[in-house]
Amino acid sequence: MNKIDMIFSFILGAVAGSVVTWEVVKYKFDLGPYEDIIEEGGSENSELTSVEGIEGVKKNAKNIIETQEYVAYNKSEEKEDDESMNNTGPYVITPDEYDCSEYEPTTLNYYSDGVLTDIYDNKIDDIDEMVGLESLEHFGEYEDDTVYVRDDSKEVDYEILRNSEEYYDLYPDERNI
Repeated sequence: MNKIDMIFSFILGAVAGSVVTWEVVKYKFDLGPYEDIIEEGGSENSELTSVEGIEGVKKNAKNIIETQEYVAYNKSEEKEDDESMNNTGPYVITPDEYDCSEYEPTTLNYYSDGVLTDIYDNKIDDIDEMVGLESLEHFGEYEDDTVYVRDDSKEVDYEILRNSEEYYDLYPDERNI
């Protein structure tokens, strides 16, 4: 067999294969997404229309979703999670989440005698309202001496640094106040 015969055979085979593939794909896509529905007896469903193009597919898909009573569980759960997060008050976040939002980053100090202060060592009286008492139990969860807390209602991210010293040893005059 010479080179011309080989090239001709190759081209003829490629054309034949392409034509067969075209016809199979054309037949498959003519049924489209309705093939499974027709096999399951869905051809009796009067909701399916013969509208062509993408609009027809969208309309038929919407009708199928409504008649089969599908529920978008993932979307309803997201809304509930977002609403419940906004109403729970301060909560612990990961170090990666800290200062990665539009919330104001704030650093606080937590002394070994249970006193919480701002960065200037001004004592914070209501720890539970500010960062939540339970958040102070999470030291060592992500980092040994740091806990990150987010308060959605105040739009603040807190970085709480644990200090091994006692506040009243550093500021003895504050004990009587």
